[in-house]
Amino acid sequence: MRLASGIRKFFVLLNVAAAFTLLLACYNAYKPIPSLPLVDVIGILVPPLMIINLLFLVFWIWIKKQFALISAISLLVGFWCFGSIYEIQFLKPDLSEKDLSIFSYNVQGFKYWAGKEASGIVSIDILEFISEQDPDVVCFQEYKPVRPELIASYPFRYYTPHGTGRTSQAILSKYPIANGGSLNFPNSGNNAIYADVAYGKDTIRIYNVHLQSYWIYSFRSLIKRNAGKDFMKRLQHTAAKHREQAVILENHRKSSNHPVVYAGDFNQPPYSPSFRRLSEDMKDSFREEGGGWGTTFKRNYISARIDFILADDQAFEVIDHQNFNIRKSDHLPVMARLKYRSN
Repeated sequence: MRLASGIRKFFVLLNVAAAFTLLLACYNAYKPIPSLPLVDVIGILVPPLMIINLLFLVFWIWIKKQFALISAISLLVGFWCFGSIYEIQFLKPDLSEKDLSIFSYNVQGFKYWAGKEASGIVSIDILEFISEQDPDVVCFQEYKPVRPELIASYPFRYYTPHGTGRTSQAILSKYPIANGGSLNFPNSGNNAIYADVAYGKDTIRIYNVHLQSYWIYSFRSLIKRNAGKDFMKRLQHTAAKHREQAVILENHRKSSNHPVVYAGDFNQPPYSPSFRRLSEDMKDSFREEGGGWGTTFKRNYISARIDFILADDQAFEVIDHQNFNIRKSDHLPVMARLKYRSN
């Protein structure tokens, strides 16, 4: 099939732009550009960029094969950097009661938002669902207190300390909590908490993470309220906060003598330099044993994988990962089963 010269040049330019942007995201993930944290936002676009380049690859193979190299090279580099954007789970795992199961959910204050309006308190619905899954540890982000009898199965708890002026996180555990603490990120309403959980003869440190939010809820608000320099400044600010908060978390993790698990709402995709920093020497439970796209955030046509469970790769084997499609928040819950390799 032949294309007119002008049309062919137009498609080549589009292809080069898509390939270059994907390569820039790869470079930035490994070598963050210090003066341009805004480039981190490109990580959000990695899945569509991979798909666009794949479509261009097929298109050029059909139309003019030499141009297929543009996308072929960018896709090879993209897969080397980020791996697959879609996971296939071939076999069902053999589960054991000895596995440590961790459940993470941003519950949005236990208010389910249908479009723009809250449709009521859903704490009972969510807690009943969690009871069915029966995890050993539950990490809530944007938590609001509930009646104690609703969480009686989890006698050991640690919360974001009162009076911090920050979003509240909670760690609920069936195992004793020996120690806990809060990392209050500077000049931010977000924070992370941690609990040292007595597991058998050992202690495991579990971080419940809630990083800076982009506060983008719909394409309409993106266009109407967020357009222009103010929006770009906010993206730049949030990306810079992610970098800062990732360093704080990483330094705190390295100071621990216990094996570590991160769980929570990272508010960034797995293709950003901040996520790469946090996932160093850690296993992403979805990448290890998940299936599908792994979407954890859905609101007004915006969807992304921004909630994670990361486990120390020396201390844990990931046995299973589940994404649950229950719409009780703008986030979707995730759960991982881990086998602890005790010393």
